[in-house]
Amino acid sequence: FVEKTNPRTIRAMINLEMLGRPEKENCFIVSFRNNAIRKMLNHSLDNYGDSAAKNFFINDPYPDEDLSRRSDHYPFAVKIKNAFTIMGSSPADIYYHSVNDEYQTIDFDFLLKSTRLIAVACEQFTK
Repeated sequence: FVEKTNPRTIRAMINLEMLGRPEKENCFIVSFRNNAIRKMLNHSLDNYGDSAAKNFFINDPYPDEDLSRRSDHYPFAVKIKNAFTIMGSSPADIYYHSVNDEYQTIDFDFLLKSTRLIAVACEQFTK
């Protein structure tokens, strides 16, 4: 798909991983541009009015896992600026890429919170 797509037509590629299995009270960014994307997303939340939104996005705490190259956003990241993954759980989570990842294991409160904050933060890519 990426090879046949004009990268100038894509504003962002956002991959979401394990949002229902939070490790902490925030999500982390997996990207070659971790710091820049984190700052950009958090800045979008500055006026959100929810104290939980402050610094909601953090840098990848697992750099040794090389998630940037292993993630579904990688083929896009090679060609476009704003390609990244937002992840809620550790790559060591017992349900990560597991057939046992069922709805009973999901923290729906965090899933709702993170989905709302991600939607607000990523709205900038629709303009």
